[in-house]
Formats: sequence, C-alpha cells, structure tokens
Amino acid sequence: MRTLAALAAALVAAACGGDPAKPVARADGPPNIVLIIADDLGHYDVSINGNPMVKTPNIDSIGDSGARFQTGYSGDAVC
Repeated sequence: MRTLAALAAALVAAACGGDPAKPVARADGPPNIVLIIADDLGHYDVSINGNPMVKTPNIDSIGDSGARFQTGYSGDAVC
C-alpha cells in the first residue's frame, strides 16, 4: 500500500509540475492526472456506471471529460 501511495504522489507531482498551490496551464507540458484510489469500490457503486440509487456528480463529470479506464485486473483478490 505504501508503494501505491508513493506512486500516486509521484504521478500527481509530475502532472502538477511544481507547487500545487500555483497550477500552471501548459499546452505542451505533461497532462494533468487525477488518480482516484478507492478500496472495495465496485463498478456500479458510482452513478456514471449506471447506479440509479447513488448520485456521484463530481466523479461523473471527471469521467465525462477525461479518460476512463474501465477494465482493471488484479493478481490476487486479497486486500
């Protein structure tokens, strides 16, 4: 888990390009990356994937305007 958190922090730092309090808009720079890590989040636990009971408008707007990776695989089912 510690390695995953370090990887996420490195991706965020690389995407921000420096001080997160001063975001810089660059057309030729690296893309901005938002990595959402959730433990035990099922595919239909967010409304963008068809759940009518749970409303997740902020996550839906990120998914609508960005890249969605809908298929992931794990080497083991043990947390």
